[in-house]
Amino acid sequence: MAETTTETRIEINRVLPGTRARIYQAWTDVELFVQWYGTDPERTTLDARPGGKWRGVLVYEGQEMTFSGEFVELVPDSRVVLTLTDQADGSGPHALITVALTEVEGGTNVRFTQVGPLPEEYLEATTAGWQGYLDELEKVTG
Repeated sequence: MAETTTETRIEINRVLPGTRARIYQAWTDVELFVQWYGTDPERTTLDARPGGKWRGVLVYEGQEMTFSGEFVELVPDSRVVLTLTDQADGSGPHALITVALTEVEGGTNVRFTQVGPLPEEYLEATTAGWQGYLDELEKVTG
């Protein structure tokens, strides 16, 4: 069956017990990022500034997957916008990831949005994957 790639939108809202500052830091500090994203610390780089590149190699069940992109916008303790591709050479297509942080009772609301091309048959697994990443983010920031 041939893949059909469409422009997709994944939205997840989750209240995490951590502060906005700590959650923002987990997206922009390489030492925290590798703890929740699961990439190899020796092969993960974050240049957390607009236009700065990021890259991480995830090793899972003996296979490697490289994720990379560029930071588009950073508003301390409030918003992270970056691009994401899983092409090993960093080429496209790229999804746009937006993470908006809002203080709420009990912690921080994390509004995660991914917009970009994605084969339809990967939508459910990709959404579940981001839910898992947010589970790990909660462990690191809570």
